[in-house]
Amino acid sequence: MGVLSISIALLFCISTVCALKCYQCDSKESWEDCDVKEITCVSWQSRCAKLFYKDQTKFFYAKGCLTDKQCQDGPSKFERCRKAEERGLKVTCDLLCCSGDLCNGADDASKVSSVMFTACALLAVPVYMQLI
Repeated sequence: MGVLSISIALLFCISTVCALKCYQCDSKESWEDCDVKEITCVSWQSRCAKLFYKDQTKFFYAKGCLTDKQCQDGPSKFERCRKAEERGLKVTCDLLCCSGDLCNGADDASKVSSVMFTACALLAVPVYMQLI
């Protein structure tokens, strides 16, 4: 294998491992509506998230990509939750953040990322040994 081929293979592995994928949706019905659309998060968004909103008359479900800071700030920073609280509505806002591909959906999906990482690491060791 040439050095160029090895470099391309490593770049593919690194970009695949580093590009977080999450489910994205907005639904007024249920979480089940939300495991269809997959997106690739931008580089500064390192977490997948689920946001649940409930007031006296409405439910709202959302999934997507967030930054670490947004996850640390919690649900009160999200406009829908903040505005409802400002109006004195009794609301429930829950924010769940996770790390790993598609972790905000089906439970088994996040295992794909660790399998890909392991495969890339195993490929990198022989390549590194050839370069030394």
